[in-house]
Formats: sequence, C-alpha cells, structure tokens
Amino acid sequence: MSCSWYWRPADPTVDDPYFKEFAAQGQTLFDAAGDSRSWQIGGSIWPADDAWVVSVGGTDLTTTGAGGAWKSETVWFDSGGGISPNNIPIPSWQKTTANGCASCSKTLRNGPDVAANSNYTFYVCADQTTCTSNVYGGTSFAAPMWAGWLALANQAQAAAGKKPLGFVNPQLYSLGLSANYTKDLHDITVGSNGYSATTGYDLATGWGSPKAGGLIK
Repeated sequence: MSCSWYWRPADPTVDDPYFKEFAAQGQTLFDAAGDSRSWQIGGSIWPADDAWVVSVGGTDLTTTGAGGAWKSETVWFDSGGGISPNNIPIPSWQKTTANGCASCSKTLRNGPDVAANSNYTFYVCADQTTCTSNVYGGTSFAAPMWAGWLALANQAQAAAGKKPLGFVNPQLYSLGLSANYTKDLHDITVGSNGYSATTGYDLATGWGSPKAGGLIK
C-alpha cells in the first residue's frame, strides 16, 4: 500500500496501532516523505516519520534518452527527510545504520528509508481524458512506485511457492548494510534537501532508489 497524504497535527496514538497492525499482517505501507525539503526546514509531515511505515524520499532521475535506461540520479531538491519532528523513537532495525551516519539521530526515527524519482517528469491522465506531461511530481509519485515494486516482488515470491515479504523495512536496512547493497540499490551521493547526500544511508534519499530487477531477486 502507499499513501501520498500528510496531515497536522500528528496523531501517533490514533494512527500507530493501524500501522503496527499492517506490519503484523505482513503488509508494508509506503508513505511520501514530503515535498518541502528536510523535515527540519519544512516541519512535520506525519505519518512519514512513523516507525511502522517505509518513508520514501525523492530523486531527480536522468536516463540515456526518452524511455532509456538509468543514467544517473541526484537528490530531488524538495525531498523530505531528516530527524523525526514528532519525536518518534528510533526503531531497532535503524540503530546500526544511525551509528554510522553523522547527521542521523541515535535516539529518534530517521528518514527517509528509500527514494525514487520525484521530479516533474511524469505523464498523468485524469479520468482517462485530460493528460499532461512534465506538470506533476513529488514524493507522492515515489511512494506508489515503491509499492508497485513490492507487489512485483511478492508476485515472484508467490510464483516460487513462498510467502510474501511482509513489512520490508528491517530487510531493507539489512540489505543496505550488506555486500549486495550497490548491486540492488542506486546509492545517491550528489545533492541536498538541507541534508547532503552521502555514500550509504543519508537523510536526503535514505538507502537510495531500487535497481528493480536485481532488488526483486
């Protein structure tokens, strides 16, 4: 599932039980990390900093041509991310990563977890009639792309007679710390949303964007 909304004020006591239930049922909710730069600049974008969602930041994608292969990615300038403005405690699967991240909090939830293209390069149709190109963008597009990727991964699991992957954040952090990291994800190292991109995890694009086929395998 994915969510492209945020609201204020944050209401974790109301929402968190639902997000925990999703995880307990083996479901992942991908949430847009926001389009107002870092959370320390733009403020709360609840529920993107909840511990039980996968927070998705934004990149600026360049391809080899129209419909071409991946060429490069940088931080999308307005990508949300940072240290939880709602004082959400750091989840267990993020602690090792935070210890190796100079800008990260060691006690509060950090975000985003991952990222995908969010620049204004999308083709959009409303009611299957009015279509536009290069007018809309944002992490509202990145979150459902990640949800679509996970649907394909779960489809591959089902075809192999295996269970769905479940709540994937702990697995993504394990992968980010493994030798397979750069084989399965694009590590974004250029650009800033107020926090600079770095090698490995950072508060602008998290672990980066998917190398979809490799990451599914």
